[in-house]
Amino acid sequence: MAHEVGKPAVKSAEGAKQNNDFLREMGEKFNLFNRHLKSIQQVFSQLDHAVNATAEIGVSIAGQVQELCKETEELTK
Repeated sequence: MAHEVGKPAVKSAEGAKQNNDFLREMGEKFNLFNRHLKSIQQVFSQLDHAVNATAEIGVSIAGQVQELCKETEELTK
């Protein structure tokens, strides 16, 4: 609700009620947004853990392949 500087924003009890209702609604929307944001953060955290676990598996497999290559090379000498 826009108003001129120096003049009261609320001119009546009805205006005060409308302002209060608006602020309550905005508070509810903010709380809902905040809950969604927390859910999104949890998903990204889970993705981060999955990526790290996948990287660890990849490093482990690469190490095993490297070891097998060395053993194969030794056997073929």
